[in-house]
Amino acid sequence: MKSFFLIVLLISWLTPYISSQPSPIKSDNFEGVIFDASYRLPFYKKRTKTFTPTKKEVLQLEENLKPLVEEFCLNNNLHLKFECPQLEVFKEYYRQYFGYYNKQGERIIYINCFLQPVEDWETHYIQIHDGGTSVWQAHYNCNTKRLINLSVNGKA
Repeated sequence: MKSFFLIVLLISWLTPYISSQPSPIKSDNFEGVIFDASYRLPFYKKRTKTFTPTKKEVLQLEENLKPLVEEFCLNNNLHLKFECPQLEVFKEYYRQYFGYYNKQGERIIYINCFLQPVEDWETHYIQIHDGGTSVWQAHYNCNTKRLINLSVNGKA
């Protein structure tokens, strides 16, 4: 009986680590990984509720991401060459997807993108300083199917 409880305890202790492995997702137009809700980004507030984006949500997002990025840049008077992702190589960006709920309870997918693969990018959040238009992030509202924020890294 004691060994049974030890096994149950061990399984319950390991489950978060086993289930939190990111899921790869790939198509002809992009390559990325979906992170589990248990993965905490360093900038999340303690009370931020998270979720695991579904493959369906990511595929829907990706279906319109390039035009949404272009529209966001134009609507916010961002210079397409210096302040927006490089649209001519859009499908070459590696992507990381993280889910959280905003204050209104809407599902938001945070997308982290970079042109050069970085060691451990498929298992850990990658934070790159500088990089210019080769590194960018966006927040996509799954309810409204719109980008609510987009930022491109600065250049040293």
